[in-house]
Amino acid sequence: MRLENPFCQIQANNANLVHGCLLLCCDVRKHHNGTFDAVGRGHPLHHFSAAINTARAIFTLPHITDRRLFDFALEQVRSDKNLLGVDTTVVGEALLRWRPDVLAAELDQADPLLSAVNAALAEATADELTGVVANVPGTVAVIVAARPDILELPSFWQVGTIDAPRLISSLPVESERASRVVRAMMHAGRDDCAWLAVERFGTGSLVTALSSLDVNGIRSRAEWVRAVARRTDDVASLMASGTLSHRPLLFVLIDMIDPDAVPNSVGTDPWVTAVERTRTSDDVASEDFLAAFLFNRARGLRSRSAGRLFFLSVQRIHKAMAEARLSDAAWQLVSPKIPSSIWRDWDRCDRLRHAVVDNFIDRDLPPIEFGTVVDDGKLWWELVKLAADSSRGRRYLDKVRKALRDGREPWWAERAKLIDRKVK
Repeated sequence: MRLENPFCQIQANNANLVHGCLLLCCDVRKHHNGTFDAVGRGHPLHHFSAAINTARAIFTLPHITDRRLFDFALEQVRSDKNLLGVDTTVVGEALLRWRPDVLAAELDQADPLLSAVNAALAEATADELTGVVANVPGTVAVIVAARPDILELPSFWQVGTIDAPRLISSLPVESERASRVVRAMMHAGRDDCAWLAVERFGTGSLVTALSSLDVNGIRSRAEWVRAVARRTDDVASLMASGTLSHRPLLFVLIDMIDPDAVPNSVGTDPWVTAVERTRTSDDVASEDFLAAFLFNRARGLRSRSAGRLFFLSVQRIHKAMAEARLSDAAWQLVSPKIPSSIWRDWDRCDRLRHAVVDNFIDRDLPPIEFGTVVDDGKLWWELVKLAADSSRGRRYLDKVRKALRDGREPWWAERAKLIDRKVK
């Protein structure tokens, strides 16, 4: 804030004025016990007029550097409902510096300082107000009510004297700034607020805040991700709506949640919706692990979109296995979901292909989803050959062929012709 000078320009180093003010202050207090609130109580008029003029002059100083000057001037302006004509912002700025405790007091509506307080809160920078909160914790409620933008500063949440649980519980639940407030708490390192924040503001606010970070930023805020992962119903809803689709967040989330945890009561699997809304990244290891997670979910009983999950996972996992790059962590997700073989247990790719074919046939998944389960033509042909090894498989392939012939894509018709080689 800039101090206005409505009366005259006085330099901050005007020692004569300061000295004179102090002398006047002492003289009047000596004779009248320090009371300057009214004329007509036996106070000499010239003393009262001098006090008023002196108070005005003090507030015109660019910087009040002496607390005694401020106390004297404040007493004078508070005696007048118009603050003796001194700009309310000027008085308010001085209050923030010398008497921030006034903000914590419940000022009466008739108190002349109320207008100065309101002016100070409106004009002060967020950093200035953060400093006030740090020095006088009791000012939090008043400052936040007048300047909610301060909640969006990480520096505010780093103030150790703030009673975060009490403050968070008092904030509006439905607030446009909720995600920005959450982001500020995250940047401030307030991991202790994660569970309070998700309870108060909802999972969506945390997801929105986390979605503004890269994967390293999200991993460093694991406690906030855990708070999201715990609310699986909310996760399903946010995925379905598109709110939760930030791929780096998905990478971290799958480290903290079971593949079958998110419900899929109706419609498309939320994981399918979330993954299909984002592009594949260059993070090979994370993409492989995500594919393994989706494959595990596809082989479970929770998803209503197993075929789509296979499409999003099988080809990548197969390639990762063939190139011997699949991590141990990813393999731990895949291994329990593929059959073992006495003779070819070492061939992970073969076991994967058998698992996919058996799942499509045994669960009678939509034929068109088998027909398009992988883009790689060679891999798809291997799956067809496996399916054709049994009568049940051939009957299923016949349905796949019909679905492909009814499609509009030229390559679908080509695949239908390939099935002709195995199914008459």
